[in-house]
Amino acid sequence: MKTLLTTADVASYLSLNPKVVTEKARSGEIPAHKKIGRWYFFKEELDEWLKADADSALQEAAHAKRSKTCRAEKRSASTSGKAAMGGTTHSQHQTDNAYAKLLGLKTNSTRVN
Repeated sequence: MKTLLTTADVASYLSLNPKVVTEKARSGEIPAHKKIGRWYFFKEELDEWLKADADSALQEAAHAKRSKTCRAEKRSASTSGKAAMGGTTHSQHQTDNAYAKLLGLKTNSTRVN
């Protein structure tokens, strides 16, 4: 059988002000049921809600840890990619001249800054 709690019970259980509990119930932030103008809560639903919230916090922490690792791996891969290309980068001017040469267009051999 499910344990029914009042707003005051939930406030004590969650260490919150009863007005905060009512606002969270009204907004749907916590599982609640309203009957005859009063809010009621099932302890089992609150426990599941708390557990799900804790699980999502753990998942977020694990994701953040993986993201840091992924960024480091991406950075390492992009660095190794440059090394594979000879470790140089090309300016827009060099790239434009290379395309022009491939297309057989005349290029200005002197660079103007």
